[in-house]
Amino acid sequence: MPETIPDAIYAFITAAVVPGDLMLPFHYPQPEQWHAWHSGYRWHGITGENLVADTPGMWQPGWYLIALNGMDDPFFIDLGEAAQGYPVYYAAHGAGRWQAERIAPDLQAFQSLLNQLCHADETAALALLDAHTEADSAFWLELRETWQTRDIDEENTPDVDPEDWQAGRLLITDIGLQKLKVVQVLRKTLNLPLADALSFVATLPICVGEDFRLRLRPLERELQATGATVQFQPAGPALETLRLNRALGIDALIACVKAGQGKTLYYDLYSTHDGLLKAGDVLYVAGSDDEEAATSNGHYPHFACMGEHFQSVVELAIQQKPHASDDEIIRALNHYLEHDDFLDLA
Repeated sequence: MPETIPDAIYAFITAAVVPGDLMLPFHYPQPEQWHAWHSGYRWHGITGENLVADTPGMWQPGWYLIALNGMDDPFFIDLGEAAQGYPVYYAAHGAGRWQAERIAPDLQAFQSLLNQLCHADETAALALLDAHTEADSAFWLELRETWQTRDIDEENTPDVDPEDWQAGRLLITDIGLQKLKVVQVLRKTLNLPLADALSFVATLPICVGEDFRLRLRPLERELQATGATVQFQPAGPALETLRLNRALGIDALIACVKAGQGKTLYYDLYSTHDGLLKAGDVLYVAGSDDEEAATSNGHYPHFACMGEHFQSVVELAIQQKPHASDDEIIRALNHYLEHDDFLDLA
């Protein structure tokens, strides 16, 4: 590590320009943290093992971090390229090897583009990428596609119905006049032989599915189209809905993620206290670029974790141990937040 941070790098990390998209620079080191930031890149964070080598796929000797995006993927420069103004590189972490892509000709051009993106609407932002980035860059192509897909998703996203996350059973209470059509639907849905399906509908009411209302609605509509009468029978209280700008208990958040909510939501979580998560915590769900929404009322001043990390840890925990308790999942969350690594619950 150099004894002092080169002036151009110092200016870049202290400017700390955050356009707000998770793929772009989201976290910057404080100058006094710059050395420590290289743990996990230049050396192993626990064993201290040297991770630098000049072989392909390894972290190269000249590479030094300048920022991380919202997924903790690094942006970095090569100290040996000072004469070129420090071209900027990007690489996704977790691939098993580092595959660096040059995404900007120098630090100054990169910072200028980030500054402009901060103040651009969606149309202007895409125009900036067209004008200032390489057309065949994998990184910038992915960012373009993400923005364009997000626009389509937002246009087609219906309002949240609180009943969507009500657990229960879907019952057929009357077959109607088209019994064979109902039987065909049930054969396809339940994977039943014809004889079993005919026997199945002989005694009413019959339960054809148990799940959240949201997931049973396609089957409900299909059965109604045959003329059958169906009824949704709730079972227990409705699950909370994971959406922005609201506070939820950590147990409710875990339940939401277990149910599959939040996969397309860009959010961060804020807490009433600093430090590790614990049972009984209430967390505020804020947009990834909207820290003020959580902190302005004074109740949730402390950043807890990124929503993407919360989702990943909970999903992996229930893959490893389908009936993992909330306490076990909270322990896995804290392990990830402390060590940037997943806890094995299996």
